[in-house]
Amino acid sequence: MKKITYIFLFIVLFAIGFASAVAAPAVNQVYDTDGRLVPDSDYDFVADKYDNCPNVPNGDCNDPAHDNCPDTELGPVRGFQIDTDANGIGDDCDDSDRDEINYTWDNCPTIYNPDQEDLDANTIGDHCTDSDGDGYFDGGYECDDVNGDKKCDSVPGRVKDNCPNSYNTLQLDFDGDGVGDSCDNCRYDANKDQSDVDHNGKGDLCSNGDYDHDGVLDSLDNCPLIANQNQLDTDIDGIGDSCDNCPFVVNFEQIDSNGDGIGDDCSVTPGINPLTDMIFGADIKQGSGGCSMFFSNEDIGTGVAVGTILILMLGLIFSKRLLIKKGL
Repeated sequence: MKKITYIFLFIVLFAIGFASAVAAPAVNQVYDTDGRLVPDSDYDFVADKYDNCPNVPNGDCNDPAHDNCPDTELGPVRGFQIDTDANGIGDDCDDSDRDEINYTWDNCPTIYNPDQEDLDANTIGDHCTDSDGDGYFDGGYECDDVNGDKKCDSVPGRVKDNCPNSYNTLQLDFDGDGVGDSCDNCRYDANKDQSDVDHNGKGDLCSNGDYDHDGVLDSLDNCPLIANQNQLDTDIDGIGDSCDNCPFVVNFEQIDSNGDGIGDDCSVTPGINPLTDMIFGADIKQGSGGCSMFFSNEDIGTGVAVGTILILMLGLIFSKRLLIKKGL
């Protein structure tokens, strides 16, 4: 009888234990430093309350000085929970750019790009690739999305590269079509589609263009923006005098560091410019046509006044002698 009782009791206890196990949630537990069992939902041996990714297994803390677990509750040291942006959320479950792709798997972890485009298959998303190394991303915008609507706010955080395969730090775009001058097949005519049916490198819109209407096609014009039918080029540098900031000195680059309209190659310090010395120290300025000069010097007025007085005095002396000679 006792044997039957023990068997019955064993069955009851087993049933109760089994039922409890089935009813209990499938949550792992780990011991904290006080010897207490605490939940570890993702089975990564880091207690949920100290885990920066409580539902994604991503290793344990092992950096007491800089980790994302309190120094007093380190638990077993078995790895490291990577948190690249140090925001307290592990990379495996961090989505700082709100594109619903976690940091670890996102090919542009700091830029909103839910499409994850990567045309060159280099594992770096097109939206954060800078092929030409000029500091501007090839495609898309890195933008702020404060309200989390997955749309860029009114002020973009970073400007899109208007020539992704051409180094152009200034990002110049004369015609404002979104395609930078460095790679635009119609620099002076807006053609966002860059259509070039005959593949001659010149956009269809400007293949036969004459922007300045001087009768010379842009492709042959040495001043495509300024009318100069005679195409005069005194220094033979390929840039017409009408638009050359050093018309008498060869300077292909047309560099003008101080922005005074006079190229660096023909700019000299005041007082030693042979051209200005010839005109009493007057300053030469480039006019609207590129060839005219504007003279400005306060001493010129004084010089003219003195010269006028001398001429008048000579005239009086000459007149007096002439009258004496005639006996008048």
